[in-house]
Amino acid sequence: MRNILALALLCVVGCGDGGSGGGGIGSHEEAADEVVRALKDAEGVLDDIKDTASAAAAKGKLEAIAKRLQGIAASAEKLGPPSDAAYGKTEPKMHQAIASFGAKTMAQFDLVMANPEIGKALGTSLAELQQQLPKLRVMLGG
Repeated sequence: MRNILALALLCVVGCGDGGSGGGGIGSHEEAADEVVRALKDAEGVLDDIKDTASAAAAKGKLEAIAKRLQGIAASAEKLGPPSDAAYGKTEPKMHQAIASFGAKTMAQFDLVMANPEIGKALGTSLAELQQQLPKLRVMLGG
C-alpha cells in the first residue's frame, strides 16, 4: 500500500490534473472546468477521511471521480489539440487545481503512514483517480 500511495503522489506532483462527467463538453475550457470541479470534489472526499470507516466510505466516491475524469479525458480527446489561446486559458486553471489536489494528497499520505489500515480501506481508489491525470494534463495543461 505504501508503494501505491507513493507512486500516486509522484504522479500528482509530477504528472497531471482531473474533472466532472465528460458528457456534453464542447471546448477545452469546459473540459478544464470539469477537471477542476472533479478535483475539488476529490479534495472534499479526502478531507472527510479521518479513520478506517471514513476511508472505506471514500473508496467508492474516489472511484466515481476517477470515472468522471476518464469521461472528461475522452471528451477532451475528441476535441483535438487545443489552440495556443485555449491552452493559455486552461493551463492556469489546471496548474492551480493540480497543486491544490497534490497538497491534499500529501496530507492524506501522512495520515495513511500513521494508520496503514486507512490505506488498506482506500485500496487502489486514489491511485486509479490519479492515473487519469497525466493524459488530462497533456491535453489541458497543468
